[in-house]
Amino acid sequence: MNFFDEASLRLKQQLKVTEDKQAAETLGMTGNAWTMRKRRGSFPEKELRALAQQRPELGIDVEYVLTGLHAPVQRPDAYEQPVHERLKIDLLRLGLSAGQAAQAVGVPESEMRNALLGVSAVPAAWLAALAPLKLDVVYVLLGKGQQQVSYALNPTEERLLRGWRACSADVQAVVMAAIAAGETQARQ
Repeated sequence: MNFFDEASLRLKQQLKVTEDKQAAETLGMTGNAWTMRKRRGSFPEKELRALAQQRPELGIDVEYVLTGLHAPVQRPDAYEQPVHERLKIDLLRLGLSAGQAAQAVGVPESEMRNALLGVSAVPAAWLAALAPLKLDVVYVLLGKGQQQVSYALNPTEERLLRGWRACSADVQAVVMAAIAAGETQARQ
């Protein structure tokens, strides 16, 4: 499987769709434009990044789509923040306003704002209602995220990974041979 196909599968997973045409339309592309890009092996990264910015409610993890690795999330230690503060932090991570969160939960915005300020408790039912929007419920409750990543790739490593996935098996074999030679040389 090549990089385009792998990234497409991850994109469809993030969008919860099954067809290329659905993914293309969500990105603002025609099915024909998607097919042409697929033939060229040119994944629509620019369109993906624009979609993630324009529609934060989709909760698209762009780095996951492009690299297969979840982007690291910078969050304070669990013991530093109460539940309402961690909820506020995770809503910011998702790009959701208090109004959007209130709408998803089905409560007035003022009620959501009071909970986010710590004036009232955050009901568990709210977290359950926000979970489909990719709220990290484990983080909000316990301060330990489900998708915490202990490392992140630098831009060169990301490029290597994308290039590796786009290469044929023959090219990958040559790259592996070069790595093995480099490791042998480093040990000497």
